[in-house]
Amino acid sequence: MTKILILGGSGILSLDVLNEGLRRSYDITCITRGIRDYRLPRGVNIIHGDVNKLDGVVDGLDNNYDAIFDFLSFDVKGLKYKLDYLATKCKQYFFVSSSVAYSFEDEVITENTKLGNEYWDYGSNKVKCEQFLRDNYKKYGIIFTIIRPYITYGKTRIPFGIIPVNGEYWSLANRIINDKPILLWDNGKAKCTLTNTVDFAKAYIDLVNNPKAYNEAFHITSGEVLTWNEVLQYVGKELKKKPIVFSASTDDIIKVLPEYSGVLLGDKARDRIFDNSKIVDAAPDFRNFKPFAVGIAETIKNYESNPRERTIDYEWDGRIDWAINKLAKKQGIKLDKLKLRFRSSEKVVSFKDKISYYCGRYPTLGRFCNYIRKGLSFFKKILRYFKKKCPDRIKRMVLRKPESDLNMAFHYLGNNCKLCNCDFGNDLKLISIGNNVVIEDNTKFINYRPTAEFFDGIIDNGENQKLRNLGPIDIADNVYICSNVILYPNVKIGKNCLILDGSVITTSIEENSVVMGNPARVIAKIDDWYLNIKNINLKYPWYNKNISHDEIVRQREQYFFEGKQHEY
Repeated sequence: MTKILILGGSGILSLDVLNEGLRRSYDITCITRGIRDYRLPRGVNIIHGDVNKLDGVVDGLDNNYDAIFDFLSFDVKGLKYKLDYLATKCKQYFFVSSSVAYSFEDEVITENTKLGNEYWDYGSNKVKCEQFLRDNYKKYGIIFTIIRPYITYGKTRIPFGIIPVNGEYWSLANRIINDKPILLWDNGKAKCTLTNTVDFAKAYIDLVNNPKAYNEAFHITSGEVLTWNEVLQYVGKELKKKPIVFSASTDDIIKVLPEYSGVLLGDKARDRIFDNSKIVDAAPDFRNFKPFAVGIAETIKNYESNPRERTIDYEWDGRIDWAINKLAKKQGIKLDKLKLRFRSSEKVVSFKDKISYYCGRYPTLGRFCNYIRKGLSFFKKILRYFKKKCPDRIKRMVLRKPESDLNMAFHYLGNNCKLCNCDFGNDLKLISIGNNVVIEDNTKFINYRPTAEFFDGIIDNGENQKLRNLGPIDIADNVYICSNVILYPNVKIGKNCLILDGSVITTSIEENSVVMGNPARVIAKIDDWYLNIKNINLKYPWYNKNISHDEIVRQREQYFFEGKQHEY
């Protein structure tokens, strides 16, 4: 069986590569921080850790992987670090570079096009990584394969140029839905080549153990070429809204939004057309590409059915409104001010979301808020120091946190949740709670323990002070956790689960389960449990009767105890 190690695995591109490998029955392990474990399918081996701190996870890896997929090296230092730790564990090392590494000399780009992008550090750093790999692969004793993706899109990515750098792609859709103007560069005339991540994954996996890929570089691109204006219109069509376009020259845009200088001058303001004959020859499954019109429809449908993925960068949204207003004044264009205000496609909007928007909309306020953020960051450092000194006191503080504060403190906290007097541990960012979740009193979340630091002092004389014994706790939608439950790290509770009182959760729980015990075990399926409770209740004489509570209490006592002899 082909064995693969993926550095990453839950990202937009790496996830579909992982899924394609599983579809071909590969044995796949991924190293991930655990933040988006909810995306990972069954069948993958998960190791929680930081790929830039491999000393904590390398001992748990095998020594004979057919290939390692490196999606997370962005400079030579990071690539060298990973190779130093992992090169001896694989035959073929896949480095994911980028097609923005190419220069602009050729109208149609081939793998022989000169590398070099002086406009964008991201592209130039990838070029340096490629050169390091070519210069040192023999020293490391590996075969390398360089992959240069261009613009990919999939279930959780809407492709566009001026979009949040943190990847909250629904922010663009939010503007279209709410009839807010979309900032387009040069009327969107530049041509781009788009590739669906599912198509990309087929070609990628075809290169594993493929002699045609040994010590070679490939860009994996489809043959579909569209202008950026056409891309925007397709997105609007699937959202059932015609985008309102505000266009300005690239030069004018980057004067107002200098953070997009590299993205535009180094890529999206230029025609980027690719000859993909090399990958087509090497990858037999890279055929019948999904048209963008079909693929983007799937993307929008996935977003609409998954509220967790529909995140919006409201500060970016405000900044775009500010930029459009400034550009319009320069062009002498009068805009409808109602279009440049806070709007959201989501039903639930927090006060924090509105503040974030206004910080982007009004730069002076944004700078003031940045000072506050820096102050809060400093305060958190002090708080972490005192946590070590007086953990019991801090825990009591956490128990008293109002739910509005917890909403910001967790990695994710869904809607319609009831969280009682619980101990959420030392790191709330390691806790993700879905929608419609109830957690009763005295439930304890063990997401971090200082045990690693303690035994480091005994076993390794304190040489590894950064070792941590921690992991995420992920609770899906519609979960009821009764009182006095203990949840250990690296567990996921599936949707529609009931965790009965006193249970100790040490492993993940499948959806639709009722569990109890120490360690907890599944005692029923939720549908069977509910039907049994319903049938029992139908036998009670007071059930569904319009009588007072006191009368119900009297009938209950009579039903359960009258006529029974007690021996004590």
